[in-house]
Amino acid sequence: MTRHQRNIAIFVLLRNKEGEYLLQRRKNTGYMDGHYDFAASGHVESDESVLETAVREAKEEVGVTVRAEDLKLVRVSQTQTFGNAYISFIFLCESWQGIPTICEPEKCDKLEWFLPKDFPELVTVNVRVMQETNFREDFEFFYSNSEQPL
Repeated sequence: MTRHQRNIAIFVLLRNKEGEYLLQRRKNTGYMDGHYDFAASGHVESDESVLETAVREAKEEVGVTVRAEDLKLVRVSQTQTFGNAYISFIFLCESWQGIPTICEPEKCDKLEWFLPKDFPELVTVNVRVMQETNFREDFEFFYSNSEQPL
């Protein structure tokens, strides 16, 4: 019997005191290029926990230091998109050290703060999920078996 494998992805939502979220515009990744995604995202490495991945990705992608204890899990989603099966953990972070900057210019060409009402039209699946739930912070599980982005 063959077991179905899933990718595990992490998303870090940086929110400032004005209620704005930091979004990056994807470029040259092969997945939803030109769409805005949350500040940092990535895949869990074989030797990492989901919290360790969130801390690492925030540093690698936007150059900020976050502490695991400052990450609040707000969503877990199970999706099937473009033939890829994912379990995604979405963390909110309101406290970090450093000034966010583009650290991977080969994968991101814009980094901007947006209020939820001003988000760009082109956003990734997980950003759309957060928008559709009005950025509720109480933990929620989301499931989609769609082959297309929401």
